[in-house]
Amino acid sequence: MSQKNLLVISHSYANFIKYPIEIIAKKFNKVYVLVRINSFAELSNYIPVNHLKPFNKSSKINLLNIPDNVEVIPTPFFYLPVQLSMPYLIEKHYEVVEKSILKNNIDFNIVHSHFTISAGYVGSKLKNRYNVPFVLTIHENKEWFLREYNSLNSIIYDIWKNADLIFRVNKKDIPLLKRYNNNVKYIKNGFNCNHLKHIDKNYARNILNIPTDKFIIFSLGVLIDRKGFNFLIESINIIRNYKPDVICYIGGHGPQKNKLQKMINDFNLRDNVRLVGFIEDYKLNYWMNACDLFVLPSLSESFGVVQVEAMACGKPVVATINGGSEEVIKEGKTGLLAIPGNSEDLAEKILNAINENWDYEYILKYSEEYLWHTIVDDILNNYDELI
Repeated sequence: MSQKNLLVISHSYANFIKYPIEIIAKKFNKVYVLVRINSFAELSNYIPVNHLKPFNKSSKINLLNIPDNVEVIPTPFFYLPVQLSMPYLIEKHYEVVEKSILKNNIDFNIVHSHFTISAGYVGSKLKNRYNVPFVLTIHENKEWFLREYNSLNSIIYDIWKNADLIFRVNKKDIPLLKRYNNNVKYIKNGFNCNHLKHIDKNYARNILNIPTDKFIIFSLGVLIDRKGFNFLIESINIIRNYKPDVICYIGGHGPQKNKLQKMINDFNLRDNVRLVGFIEDYKLNYWMNACDLFVLPSLSESFGVVQVEAMACGKPVVATINGGSEEVIKEGKTGLLAIPGNSEDLAEKILNAINENWDYEYILKYSEEYLWHTIVDDILNNYDELI
């Protein structure tokens, strides 16, 4: 494929989109990544609308260490983040992508879209317009995917049917998708070993200027309802009665920040729970190594990359049965699973994890199954067959 070009249609160029592309790029002549950008979200650069920051260009595109043959091109258009008409979104997205292809003289042999709406719609139309194979990765979390599956929306079903290959990031949904497309394969998400590695815990804590004599819990995600941070805060309110020296740091930004801080204040948990804001990639390794335990309280996930990133630093994980974590966590060996949306059960599982004698070497070894370098081989083999 060294003489071929890949076109990626995505809603971001970061994390689980960015890292595999950088490895895949070694096998292609050129990779073009067209990233959907909401012009409305750019207002957060000029006025204090913090709930838009996770959706603006600087948050969605990470150009650090980008390979020479990868060109990342924003495809901006204006849309409101709520009450959006699907026909407008998908057609406008296709329109700006088509213009970008023509403007930048983009030649491609295969198109890979990430998420069904709206990138999948764009990829499906490009397949028909340019007569190239169309690959779709469905990253949607559990609730999002089931909404699509049960929507009776012919646009969604036609996208799935038109794909030459569908990747799904968990196994349980494969039979559902095969009702619309026989060529559906499981490709798990992974992590980038270049920015995550096991280092001394106290060294990491000193770098971050956090206590070395406390039991540290770390959690990370966009501060939205689906991530379940309110249940984590409630569980810490229970846990501190049994383990007063616990401190839970929650990384990320989003629209629930003020609500979560109010909970912390109302419970008088300022010494036990701290919101630390957006965490840049170069600091993530320190946070993962500084903690004793990682917690993913999310109500719905497709996979949950952050839990694998924690394991890559030798940390056990307490997560919920959220659609993705139960396929990743080996209960009792790499972590524990709790009932989603249940603070008491989450608190119990965290206390059990605190008292568990974990085999940290086993956790480190297990995480190697999720290195992008190994997962990408499967993606490339499938590309090769299609091209």
